[in-house]
Amino acid sequence: MTNSKKNIQIALQELLWMLLIAVINFIILYPIINLGTYKFLWTTIMFISIALLYARWLVYFNDLFYLKNKWVKIGIFLINFQLIIYSLSKLQDIIPLWETQSLMEFLYHVKKAVSNTETVDYLNYIKNVVLLSGISCCVAALFLSIRIFSSFFTANRMRKKEMLEDL
Repeated sequence: MTNSKKNIQIALQELLWMLLIAVINFIILYPIINLGTYKFLWTTIMFISIALLYARWLVYFNDLFYLKNKWVKIGIFLINFQLIIYSLSKLQDIIPLWETQSLMEFLYHVKKAVSNTETVDYLNYIKNVVLLSGISCCVAALFLSIRIFSSFFTANRMRKKEMLEDL
């Protein structure tokens, strides 16, 4: 396979993964968006997208060409700490709203009238989505940081082994 065909294949594969992440976001957030205008839409999309992307990077860490560059790995490693702090602060802002048990705390306006049992169901769904996606974003960022950190030691160990074999 020529180099240009391989690059096109890699670009299409990455585009397919981004499309898959967008579809998963839509499937998860559709019940909330269908109910009304969700206040934390972009935060939740970020949580879900980063969690899925980082999970993919963890699984295919050695196969992805852009994760072989040490400067990319260092950049991701440094960004992850800021991402974890940002995610935890956003979760800290959202969690106190759960105590009020009102849909209006999460939605700007409700498109349709819902009963009390439906309100409780929607609130539980919103809580579960936000909590699961926020925590999974933090955990995935932490595990990816650990994986990147360990890859530097693995590369260093392999270089030492090659140097000893050359002697």
